[in-house]
Amino acid sequence: MKTTIQENPLGDDLTVKIAKEQCVKVWDSIPLEELQQMDKKMSVLCEERRKDKSRDYPLTEQERNTWDKIRFFTTKREHENDKVNLNDCFHTSWGYDQTNIEMYKVVGFTKSGKSAIIRQIGMKSISKEGFSSMSDHVMPDPDCELKRKIWDETKNPSYQGESKENKPDLKVRIDRSSSWNPITKQHETIGEINLRGSVYYADESKHLQNLYAIKKDESTYRSWYA
Repeated sequence: MKTTIQENPLGDDLTVKIAKEQCVKVWDSIPLEELQQMDKKMSVLCEERRKDKSRDYPLTEQERNTWDKIRFFTTKREHENDKVNLNDCFHTSWGYDQTNIEMYKVVGFTKSGKSAIIRQIGMKSISKEGFSSMSDHVMPDPDCELKRKIWDETKNPSYQGESKENKPDLKVRIDRSSSWNPITKQHETIGEINLRGSVYYADESKHLQNLYAIKKDESTYRSWYA
């Protein structure tokens, strides 16, 4: 009797897609606390296996794939409710052989909600302990809105005066960092919120930069070696 092999009525591609979607739903249903515990267990297992010199790799391929899924969905759950609010602070850095810092705060949004309006602000130096005399830690100073420097030719053609006006507000795109989804094999924007656009630094020059969130009571490292 001849055996008849039936073709997949959904097609192989669609079957794989459905299987991936079902797998994603299962991982999405795991609570954040459980994902974090799983991540910690995998980290401990990896460290213990590293002590075994007979192993070429601490984890098997299947274990590495599982850990990739744990990390992806942990990141997704940790940041799924993140959003940009008025007066949130962001920072960026620039400079060769130094770390210059610029700070900004959110003062509005576009109608679409896809972009934020930001204003450059000052910063406070809070600590120099453990660093050289040309470095410190700084935190945002939202109440200090930076002023524009303009040429005042009425006094002297080479005199750079101080205007009473703030630097112009800037429109930047609201963005998220992306991570590789080991199930769908695609990059997905699930990580921390950041901003991207042309902003002021080094006085009046503007450059395309990524801006990263910083809490009002949080500090970041700054140096001016060069």
